[in-house]
Amino acid sequence: MTQKNFPKFDPLRVLVISEHYYPITGGSVTYVHNLCRFLAEFGHSVYLVTPGSDERSYEQWEEENSFSIYRVSVPKYLRKERYFPIFLCRELSSILSEIHPDVVHIAYGFFAPMSMKLLNIKSIPLIWTVHNVPPAEHIFSVFKNGTTNEIFKDIYFKVVSLFSTCCFKFYDYSKIICVSESTEKKVLRKGVSQDKVCIIPNGVSTFTEFDEPHQVGKKEDSLVILTVGGIIEHKGQLEVVKAAPYVLKEYPKAKFVFVGPIRSLIYLEVINSTAESLDIQDHIQITGEVSEKELHKHYTTCDVYIQPSFQEGFCITIMEAMAHGKAVVGTAVGAIPDLIGDDRGILLKNLSEESISQAIISLLSNKDLRDKFSERGKKYIIDTYSWKSVAQDTGQVYQDLLLAGVKC
Repeated sequence: MTQKNFPKFDPLRVLVISEHYYPITGGSVTYVHNLCRFLAEFGHSVYLVTPGSDERSYEQWEEENSFSIYRVSVPKYLRKERYFPIFLCRELSSILSEIHPDVVHIAYGFFAPMSMKLLNIKSIPLIWTVHNVPPAEHIFSVFKNGTTNEIFKDIYFKVVSLFSTCCFKFYDYSKIICVSESTEKKVLRKGVSQDKVCIIPNGVSTFTEFDEPHQVGKKEDSLVILTVGGIIEHKGQLEVVKAAPYVLKEYPKAKFVFVGPIRSLIYLEVINSTAESLDIQDHIQITGEVSEKELHKHYTTCDVYIQPSFQEGFCITIMEAMAHGKAVVGTAVGAIPDLIGDDRGILLKNLSEESISQAIISLLSNKDLRDKFSERGKKYIIDTYSWKSVAQDTGQVYQDLLLAGVKC
């Protein structure tokens, strides 16, 4: 692994705001947690403000590893990320007075910037990490009738797109961090000037902190095709289910495992009904949300990993699979094309049943090809991406803004 010299920074007081954090799981939470953790390792004092997981009163900072967390109470009947900024407004002034941050970093969320705008806070550099630009990765599954749902979905997406445009045009940011080139292009199309934008890709754990998992639940003669991500339309799990019969013709004992929280019950129902109509339900396993330890067991025991997403801002899960030394298949969205490159996996031209099945079969039938992608992919990910580098580059953004006297 390439060793990187990490410079020493002047310690800063960093206020991080995120609409998502544990016990919610997902790529955004992974980003926020590791950013805070490694910023603290560099000697910064890090304070994370995020919605509470229930309605109880939070009156003090919690300590987690090397940083502090303050949870803002949001009634459970309200969608937390939507209403978090309103409840944050009531407490943000006192939080700022208490910790006197050098910078404020909105690490995840399109609604959180509202609080800074409403309170007219302009004396502190404001950094915003944009993982994707809505309506990308948004869903609208309200009506079972497809035509009706599409009509209202079109209206909803137009409103969301207008909202995201307003976020970029009417809020003031010292710097916007994008996680991929594709996200940067979307941000620039919203009218943000190039000098306000930089790219800092996500990192990946090297997994040295995890015990080597045993191959639990896998028969020796079976083959496992894994997908990790919330069960939601833009993640594309249904397309893999549709392609599964073609794979099963060649490999009758193959098993398709989908790991991730259920984000859309309607989509889950469609997946299950499709599997039943194709008579392949015994070959489909949907685990729902799992622990981090269980997740890494799934990565370790799979034979092929596929990311069939229609939309991604970056895609941490395919990086995790590659870091586990797995041959991967992915779509040309987010940072996936950069991660796979020309010789580290198979990049799908489309999500047709033929394209998906052929990619999976080509890897299952050719161990040498699997091993080649596995070795090259793992080396590339471990050498190129780390959360420590993400924190280093982010800390450099803070320092540059402060040295230049830039404020929002």
